[in-house]
Amino acid sequence: KELIDFYLNNGDLLTQNDIVTGALRTIGFWLLKVLTTVADACRQLYDITFGLIDFTTWPKINTFIENFKPVFVALMAISIFALGIMLIANHEKKPKIAINICIACLCVTCSAVVFQQLNTAVLDAKAGIDSVTEDTATGNVYDIIGNNMMDIYYLDQQIGLSNINYEENENKLPHPKMTSQRMNVMDYAEVMDPDSDNYNFNDDAAEDILTQMIITGGDGSSYDIGEIYDGVAWTSVGNNFYYRYKIDYLPVILEMLSIIVLYIAMAYKCTRLAFELVFARLLAYLYSAELSGGQKIAKILVFIRDTYILLFVTTLCIKLFYFFTAYIDELAMNSLLEAAIILFIAFSVIDGPNLVEKLLGMDAGLKSSTARMMAVYKAGSGAAHRAMHTAAAPARMAARYGMQRYMMNRQATATSEAVRNAMDGDRGAAGFMDSEHGQEDNTDGKSAVAGDPQSHGNQNDYTGQERSETGYD
Repeated sequence: KELIDFYLNNGDLLTQNDIVTGALRTIGFWLLKVLTTVADACRQLYDITFGLIDFTTWPKINTFIENFKPVFVALMAISIFALGIMLIANHEKKPKIAINICIACLCVTCSAVVFQQLNTAVLDAKAGIDSVTEDTATGNVYDIIGNNMMDIYYLDQQIGLSNINYEENENKLPHPKMTSQRMNVMDYAEVMDPDSDNYNFNDDAAEDILTQMIITGGDGSSYDIGEIYDGVAWTSVGNNFYYRYKIDYLPVILEMLSIIVLYIAMAYKCTRLAFELVFARLLAYLYSAELSGGQKIAKILVFIRDTYILLFVTTLCIKLFYFFTAYIDELAMNSLLEAAIILFIAFSVIDGPNLVEKLLGMDAGLKSSTARMMAVYKAGSGAAHRAMHTAAAPARMAARYGMQRYMMNRQATATSEAVRNAMDGDRGAAGFMDSEHGQEDNTDGKSAVAGDPQSHGNQNDYTGQERSETGYD
């Protein structure tokens, strides 16, 4: 009775081996390893693109900006000339000359140092956020597999095999730690043979559990215990032992796909922001020569500040994604619902917080970029369709010409057949008429013989001959 209850409560956890299932497990786990490798590569891509902000202080960029010093001097001279005219013509309007001069000195002499300090601050902030580790919030893609996998041997070492109740405590059971090294050596089709020296079970009932299985009774409502087949002869070939591992594939795959899309989107965003920062530094260098106004350089400096804040927000969004998924894992729900919620979270992170957009006036996600990519995709698909249409024009013309020739040949053949049939009909009619005339001629000939006197004479002679032969005169 206890074994029957154990098998009923852990039916989803205990899966028996067979050839087809073993092959499918091997193929499925290999595909999962490929997907995990891609997700880990995308995570590294995000880390690399985030570090592209150091491009703003690259020595070659510093040299490139310094090459604009003659342009800066020319703009400064023009600005001073315009400032003098402004003060002479409208002396009541006094621009903030001292502030503008300080900004110009800062942009010309200290821009490289200021950008270096800002880069260091953002990178340190990212490292601090990444150091926070709570369950799946570590940012390790291999932990996604670990938190959706059950290892029966690991459960035996932790709580004892007979104490497992997967039906009631699915979300409370301990999960093994997954790493790239363990995933490379792990065999998802591994079966647990109690007699093997590879296992040292802590639970005394482990051998009974792993060597028996539940079967249905003859009445259709009761259950019984049967023995597990351990293989052909002295080998383990064809055994139906229980598999050691169980992975909930649906949430793992959807979460991996979400991670891939999320990291690619954020990597593109970081690359775009790094480009914007370099361009903003160059424009700040040039617009700092404007001493009469100062509004444009102020907008450029505010843009630089908001761009660094936006870089920090991308890291924060990714960390909140991992926290959100860790929270979802703790809730007792169907794996399909869990996967759907994870997709919603990923889309929300990619879309970006609306509050950041309202505060900074900049898109923290990929709203504009997604719309732009969709426009490019539609334009590209339209161009490809037109190109294919143009390339297929000669083939269509040739096919149309071939069809016309075919129809003309068919029409000519039908016409010749009709003419031939008509000629054959005329010949038949002429032969019929000739036969009719022949019969009439034969009839006329017979009539002429009947009316000939010589023929009557012959007839009389014949009659007289008969009379002489019979003796009558």
